[in-house]
Amino acid sequence: MTIRTTVIAGLALAVFIWARAVQSQNWALTPTETIWHSRYTNCDKGYVVDLPAAVVAHATHPPNPNHGFLIRAADPGTRRQVTYEDGRVVAVEDEYNSSEMPTASAQLKWEVQTTPGATIDSEKAIRFHGLPGVEATYRRVVDGRTQITHELIAFRKDLIYTLRLVTDSSNYDQDLALYKQIEAGFHLVPITNGTCVNP
Repeated sequence: MTIRTTVIAGLALAVFIWARAVQSQNWALTPTETIWHSRYTNCDKGYVVDLPAAVVAHATHPPNPNHGFLIRAADPGTRRQVTYEDGRVVAVEDEYNSSEMPTASAQLKWEVQTTPGATIDSEKAIRFHGLPGVEATYRRVVDGRTQITHELIAFRKDLIYTLRLVTDSSNYDQDLALYKQIEAGFHLVPITNGTCVNP
């Protein structure tokens, strides 16, 4: 084999390996955010979420911290930027318990108290993947329309996981079905303390 043939074969192999790595990557950067498909991973906070086919999750753009994602419930496959201002949103979020809330129920009550006009419809204590938690639905009126929030909060040591649906009463059943798919795709993994790479 000549040097030229060896170099060409080496380059071809490098391109093949690079192309496979890009295909297996579950995220892509846009100018404003990170979008995820198939699976969202957050190994620093110890969880992954298997996403339904054609659903795109929207997260912060590096170097901002990775604290979860949003999905536009009205258009789950959109690649346009998603914010809570979109009105109908499914979210998975994580945060450190910096307020030192003693329970998930206390965290929920604080959220409802700091949400103007919110009233709780239902609340129940749960175990979520073995973690202590609470599941609740609360509502408020925004611009003359009823906004419903369905929320699951779970505590894991000093972490708080929140799965949230924000929608209106006319789309609640449809959007709750998407939320339940996201909830079913949520899985705990070991927390790696900064030594992980999200695929």
